[in-house]
Amino acid sequence: MESSTPPPTQPPATPPADPVAKSNKQAMYILLGLLVIVGVVVAVVLLRGESKEEKALQAVCTARADIQSTVDRLIATDLSDFTLDQFKSDVSSIQGDIKTIQDNEQDLGVDRREQIKQATAQFTSTLRSTAGSLLTSTSLNDAGDTLQAASADLATAYRAALEPIDCSGVDVDG
Repeated sequence: MESSTPPPTQPPATPPADPVAKSNKQAMYILLGLLVIVGVVVAVVLLRGESKEEKALQAVCTARADIQSTVDRLIATDLSDFTLDQFKSDVSSIQGDIKTIQDNEQDLGVDRREQIKQATAQFTSTLRSTAGSLLTSTSLNDAGDTLQAASADLATAYRAALEPIDCSGVDVDG
């Protein structure tokens, strides 16, 4: 006779751990971690950009280089190439560059800001007197002599006032 009692029930067998599933899960965690790291690095690089002070220094140094180019062109001008309109244009260009420098001073560090304020004040004083003396010349000969003196004065003022501004490491060409 068979016994009517059913065989004892065993809990359902737990399938063995799938090694592939475990390895896929680990790979997912590693991939997710790498994506988070890459995302953070990209965000930091994109958000950093140039500081306000770096942008101001770039503008100051570019304006300084423009002034130097204009002064160099004035020095190279001889009486036969001289026109009052070109001189006025050069002075206007220099004044625009000085305004650019002054507009960016407040974004610079204290020491550099003071140096640049003094430099622009010194150079501006020379520019005013130089432009004034040339524009009041009475004859073409006087204008030629005054142009040479004015150009030399501007070059001297540039070297004394603006050239000492430290623009090393600043790309003024682009």
